Amino acid sequence: MDTAGTFPPSRHFFLARHDIEQSSVFSLIRRMPKGASLHGHTFSLASTNFLINNLTYLPQLYICVDTAGVLNFKFSEKVPDDNCDWVLLEMLRASSGNATFVDEFLRKQITLETDHPTEAYPTITEVWEKFQDIFTTVNGLTRWRVAFEMYYNQVLQEFYEDNVMYLEIRGTIPKIYDLDGTIMPWKDFLTLMNQLNKQFSALHPDFLGTKLIISPSRTINDSVMDADIQRVVEAHKAFPDLVVGFDLVGQEDKGKSLLNFTNKLLHLPPGIDFFFHAGETNWEGVTDMNLVDAVLMNATRIGHGYALNKHPLVLERIKEKDIGIEVNPISNQVLMLVDDMRNHPAATLLADDYPVVISPDDPSFWGAKGLSYDMYEVFMGMAGVEADLNSLLSGGALHLHDTGLVSTDYVMNLTYRSGLFMCTTDPSGLLRLHFFVTPDTSCEWEELSAVRRRSEDVTEFDHRLRKNLTMVVNNPRERYPNINAAWRKFSGLFSVVNGMVTYKPLFEEYYYQTLQEFLNDGVTYIELRGVLPNVYDLDGTIHSGIEVMRIYEEVTRRFQNNNPEFIGAKFIYAPSRRVDNETMDRYLNMTLNLKNTFGSFLAGFDLVGQEDRGRPLKDLAEKLLQFPEDINLFFHAGETNWQGMTDENLIDTLMFNATKRIGHGYALLKHPLALREVKRRGIALEINPISNQVLMLVEDLRNHPAAALLADDYPVVISSDDPSFWGAKGLSYDMYEVFMGMAGVEADLKLLKQLAINSIEAVILTACKYLKF
Repeated sequence: MDTAGTFPPSRHFFLARHDIEQSSVFSLIRRMPKGASLHGHTFSLASTNFLINNLTYLPQLYICVDTAGVLNFKFSEKVPDDNCDWVLLEMLRASSGNATFVDEFLRKQITLETDHPTEAYPTITEVWEKFQDIFTTVNGLTRWRVAFEMYYNQVLQEFYEDNVMYLEIRGTIPKIYDLDGTIMPWKDFLTLMNQLNKQFSALHPDFLGTKLIISPSRTINDSVMDADIQRVVEAHKAFPDLVVGFDLVGQEDKGKSLLNFTNKLLHLPPGIDFFFHAGETNWEGVTDMNLVDAVLMNATRIGHGYALNKHPLVLERIKEKDIGIEVNPISNQVLMLVDDMRNHPAATLLADDYPVVISPDDPSFWGAKGLSYDMYEVFMGMAGVEADLNSLLSGGALHLHDTGLVSTDYVMNLTYRSGLFMCTTDPSGLLRLHFFVTPDTSCEWEELSAVRRRSEDVTEFDHRLRKNLTMVVNNPRERYPNINAAWRKFSGLFSVVNGMVTYKPLFEEYYYQTLQEFLNDGVTYIELRGVLPNVYDLDGTIHSGIEVMRIYEEVTRRFQNNNPEFIGAKFIYAPSRRVDNETMDRYLNMTLNLKNTFGSFLAGFDLVGQEDRGRPLKDLAEKLLQFPEDINLFFHAGETNWQGMTDENLIDTLMFNATKRIGHGYALLKHPLALREVKRRGIALEINPISNQVLMLVEDLRNHPAAALLADDYPVVISSDDPSFWGAKGLSYDMYEVFMGMAGVEADLKLLKQLAINSIEAVILTACKYLKF
């Protein structure tokens, strides 16, 4: 933890920017998908370097300094005849003999940047005066049609390169002109903006578009307001997909309040939403009452909302109505609302799950670019010390086995529960665990707590106990010399753990903990597989499979009620593939019974276990074809590095129309026809990297065949199989292995985003939940 005052978010952005740009966190944030930028002003979005290096080098650009000391630009065929001493910039550069000096002078006129911000801007008044002067300067530089088109395309390009996929821009309809002084009609301007948006989207199909929020100054008089309201109504009617809302901008402390314009604004027709700047102040009084008026006027979002924490009732309404809060961290610091980002009031909004969206406001004016600088300030300065990027990885974990899911630390804590007995003399050689009031005679049971107390070293005892609950060892290839040895240990772990966690009170708690750990890891939907274990009570009662399924359903519902952001869970009935025909018939009947009783909570059917030693699907095809169409199939298939009978399960699983996903599919690359069919039908491939390595299909994950599937855009979804058994937790460990080991060297966080999307698309959800997802 930084205590020396070098922590970038604690310093002024002008002084910290270089350190931010050099940080690995910033590098990561720049590459991460960011969604939307919803608060930015038209002529303060493109980088300063672009303005200087491109626009100021266009021909026929004149400059002058007006009587207020503000630099003005104007493109013209001849010397403008305004009351100003206009000079052709091209000639000024040539006559100066030092174009770099001229460019540095120009740069100082179009940015607030300085090495001494507190001396340059001693009060909020000075910084706002310079801020508004910059708009005057830049407006002249961007109003010639040619310059505007270059500028606007650059804005889209810079935000797209910063991984922003959607933009909303605030501004008035500017007076764009030709060199002869002809002003473009407002409809022509909006037509031009539409054309530029479509051209950019055609070149970048993953870019979702741009909208305009018409935003006049809050200092205007009533007659100008009437004209602006009329214009926004006409513009929305003519361009409903482009013009989406209305705002009032400018220094809030010195402008008119929303109350001044309420009667006029409330007459706007439906479809024109309000996105008011409100509460952009650290005063408490008239200015921050705009927050109250914005909520009463049903604003869709509130710009800045810096003063919100002083208005608890407004905060309640914002949460009730889900009104977005557009937080612009660097803007608030540069314009002197806050010095240290750790003290920004949005930190409390983030901590309390308010609908905060991060935006850059006017990045050009403080030497920033895109959205990443503001995201850095939020991540490093305003979020809690435990903040991470898990939220980026939200999606589904679709291949999980029911009692191999929670962290080993949690399982070890369960061994401290009273009433737990252990037996080490079972003929299988496996440790047995079970809860009793009075132990049965099936084994030489001892109460675990008593054995632990008798041990000379409790730490060593727990270390040995842990080895019975996980495959983790320091020398895995010596401990598991072949795949059969690894599978023997793996299969035995289910027997060890099940005796403990199938005690009904623990079973409910264990499953709830599973959901919690995955949600904490950014996973908002899971599908788990199992055979519905024999859950028991202390009196010896064994609960039926239907009763166990009901436990899963009820705990899922309770967890969702406590965690509304969690989408849900489903169960895939997945018995062992090492079955005789009579047992298979029982499995099929159980599946139908579960479907009739629980409906969509049953996602489908699978067969599990070591594929090389289980029955091939073709042996069971006749029975499986008896399933009705609403039973989805998610078969383990191709979980082998042999080529022969086992991997032909991949071909057989494709013979079923009900096959929705394939578990593992490790051997798919050896079957090009099956690969084509998988892609044609959009059958998702559930890849479990760590499982494949631990169970000895692959040593080096750079050699995992799924690397080729990722490279060729197959519908891959990443899951973690049985993370508890290899000391992992949630989904992030497997995601790391994919990102670092299996993806190409140029992979970025767009890959993780795509994997999350793949998991969403592969999920069997109702339409309502799909939209929520």
